[in-house]
Amino acid sequence: MAPKERFTEGILLDCAFEMVRKSGIDSVNARDLAKELGCSTKPIFRLFSSMDDLKYAIYERASNLYNESMVQGIQESSILEWG
Repeated sequence: MAPKERFTEGILLDCAFEMVRKSGIDSVNARDLAKELGCSTKPIFRLFSSMDDLKYAIYERASNLYNESMVQGIQESSILEWG
């Protein structure tokens, strides 16, 4: 039986997203991400075919988080209530 995968796409994205929050998108590279995760670069490139693909996934996550925050803010805002 094959060994269980230690790193999932979600785990990699969580770590990379935190790197972006701390230091910006230019701080994300395979070597530093692997160091943060405590692994080699192999799991990164097993899940993402290139760093551009990983960065695109980070942008998607940031966009989704922004959109969710905006929707939540609008729903909680009393400015749109008529009354």
